[in-house]
Amino acid sequence: MTAGRWTPNIATLGRAKRTSVTDGRGSSGSPPPEGKPERSFWTLTARLVIWLRFPILLAWIAATVLATAHLPSAFDSESDQLGSLLPSSSTALEVESRAIKTFGTPLLSRTIVIAHQPGGFLAAGIEAASRFIATTDQQEGGDAIRAVPLVDAPGLLAARRTATTLVVYLYIDPSLSESESQDRAERFASDLKRATGADATEVTGALPATRAETTVTNTYIVWVELATVLLVVGILAFYFRSLGVPLLGMASVGIAYLCTDRVLGWVAQRFGMRSPSRCLPA
Repeated sequence: MTAGRWTPNIATLGRAKRTSVTDGRGSSGSPPPEGKPERSFWTLTARLVIWLRFPILLAWIAATVLATAHLPSAFDSESDQLGSLLPSSSTALEVESRAIKTFGTPLLSRTIVIAHQPGGFLAAGIEAASRFIATTDQQEGGDAIRAVPLVDAPGLLAARRTATTLVVYLYIDPSLSESESQDRAERFASDLKRATGADATEVTGALPATRAETTVTNTYIVWVELATVLLVVGILAFYFRSLGVPLLGMASVGIAYLCTDRVLGWVAQRFGMRSPSRCLPA
């Protein structure tokens, strides 16, 4: 030691440092932090995953192939229920369920067929429409459709003497899917057009409108998905300077999509559930 200056003992510091490393304590003698065992566990888990990376990839691919081959798709479990997104405790669903149990069909029609004749329907056409609707309404079984017609018959003081529009409220089995309900409504509209000779017969209502929106969305969402894929591939390829990384990412997304689709389909089939087409994976 020189005057006015303290010189540390290097040997003493070295022994203190070795002692701190050996016994796992700091200079204050405090125990190691509590998070150290947890970090060791996750470190071991990460090493195990890395060591088994190739078997894990092969297992995912095999599971995807088996699920695609043996499990139903979520698209097979679509529902025509507008309230499928509501909780089972909803009061509206409870009232509608009670109406279906009491009357066999919902009290509110969600599918409507409109027939229009600009020059007015002939009397024979109105009679033919009445017979056709009555015959359809009396059918039983899986193809049964309940139909309630409404015609804009003119009054005594009206300028015109013939009806120009016929509105038919359809009550279709609510257990059918959207596709089945739409097909039966389209067949009914086609037969009604032949019976009345109307110039135009269209299907409208809440369910057909929802299905039309879904069709439009599915038509254009392909371009959105394609733009998204190209954007992701471009960003990853530019950042990593390689095409292998984005291709691997797209393959992972494809595997995840197929697995999700089949798992949702299996759950719907297992528990008797139906998914609205708006909720299906895109």
